[in-house]
Amino acid sequence: MEFHFVVANDNGNSEHKIMTNGILHKQPNVYSIIHSDQGQSDEPLDVLIANIHKNIDVRIESKVLSGTYRYLIGHAAIERNQAQIYNMNIQNIKKHTEDLPVINTLGTIAVEAVKKAYDEKKTLTNGELIKVTTDMTTALPASIHNVESEEYFKNRFLNHLHEVKVYIKDLTITVQIEFSFVKVMKEGVPALFSLIEDGNNNYRNDDIFEEFNKEYKNNVDGSYFLNKRILHCDIGDGSTELVYTTGYSADPLKSAGEKIGLGQAIENAGVNLSKELNLDISRQKISEYLKNPNHKFHQLALKHIYQPKQEIARKIFNAIENRLQTLAFEVDVLMVYGGASILLKDVLYDTLKNYCDKYGIELLWIPSKYAVEMNVNGMQIYNTIRMADLQMSNEG
Repeated sequence: MEFHFVVANDNGNSEHKIMTNGILHKQPNVYSIIHSDQGQSDEPLDVLIANIHKNIDVRIESKVLSGTYRYLIGHAAIERNQAQIYNMNIQNIKKHTEDLPVINTLGTIAVEAVKKAYDEKKTLTNGELIKVTTDMTTALPASIHNVESEEYFKNRFLNHLHEVKVYIKDLTITVQIEFSFVKVMKEGVPALFSLIEDGNNNYRNDDIFEEFNKEYKNNVDGSYFLNKRILHCDIGDGSTELVYTTGYSADPLKSAGEKIGLGQAIENAGVNLSKELNLDISRQKISEYLKNPNHKFHQLALKHIYQPKQEIARKIFNAIENRLQTLAFEVDVLMVYGGASILLKDVLYDTLKNYCDKYGIELLWIPSKYAVEMNVNGMQIYNTIRMADLQMSNEG
């Protein structure tokens, strides 16, 4: 079988958000290497296929990786309690050179291909081959994005045949992945597409602007931000990206990335939390506790992160203040989003709001329901526009 996938790929330090043909999958951005068979599940194949993204078990052969190994990816790596879990290095961010973004991207695309094949045929055959050609949009942090890093990262996917063996029940399915197009954006630019457009050739006009409208007594839609000078504050686990944009253009000379993120607070909180529970708890596991109000350790995790996150909030505020001063406050809107913005709002919003008011800058704090997916949704909108343009060009 052969498929063509259009992929929007946001490889976050904490969470991997990836869309294949408009279908979103999110999971911890981790993997573990396994050296023995995990054993077969007793569940029927249709059940395993329905949950395949939570049980990614693959072997990847690619010239761009440092070796050929069998991996558990995302939820599977965490839930099967492997001794060694690999995640993104939040102390020394070099996403374009790390193997993790390539491994987890290839693994996720491969299992989606297997799922699609099963959905179409209602069966799978041991040893069968699925071929996937892929157009992909992804991004690198402003702190490392330049011509060289963009080209290096792009070429790790392009011009190679990546072969992935997917293990499910007693079957081994081979998926060959080739990339026909890769676009590497500067983080911040995709979020503009998500802010301004709704993906249906209209300006965005929904509750993403509700708090902003109440604060500034406006009735805005996405068009309001078309020509605004915006300083993006995209707060993640490993870094805070401060990207300056006007329209759909990012100015690299006015942008910066700081190696400050909530992951550092989570790691600090994890030391005390691990001691209290007498467990060795990974950063991703603590993130799950924090994200899930119904988890039995949610309140405990909140208690242990409160002080560390205040320290991170102070560092982020100082970074924003320095950037605004460098820009001589020639900014119309400060836009705050990213997964870490959700937990930091209670200790950062008021301070930022008062500061922005002083210099005539509007503060747009993206609501939690949208904050995590601004980049991946923006990439998807970019892909939609690109594919429509290609179709028109072919028809013309």
